[in-house]
Amino acid sequence: MVALQRLSESREIRLFPGSLHFISYYTGTHGNPIWNSKAGLYGHYILTMQMPITLEGWGRDRIGSHDSPTFFLVEVQSILPFPNGQTSINCGDTQITFGLSEWEKLVESGGDLSVLGVKVKKDEKIPGFDEHWQGG
Repeated sequence: MVALQRLSESREIRLFPGSLHFISYYTGTHGNPIWNSKAGLYGHYILTMQMPITLEGWGRDRIGSHDSPTFFLVEVQSILPFPNGQTSINCGDTQITFGLSEWEKLVESGGDLSVLGVKVKKDEKIPGFDEHWQGG
């Protein structure tokens, strides 16, 4: 998809390497398609972007249009993996929802979460974060 190529070349992706990108409700049968991007930060936070999209083309291989994205920053307090492979991720005090103007400030600051009013806990990495943040 051309959109994926453009996204992979964007400064946002370079700012948050290792981020995940996927489409929820791709077929549209159980909900409208949503573009999701997710990044684990400092072993302590999960930053997520969700943007409603429409898919076009015979193979639904092009993004036709999109709405404004919504961003979520969640502090992870603890992670509990279960023997069956599932994981419980418990959130901490920081849970912020924000829009495009705050996102632009975050990108311009080089990813400095303090522009969102967050006192970053860079030295308090949550055990198991790197292995399990993608499921949160």
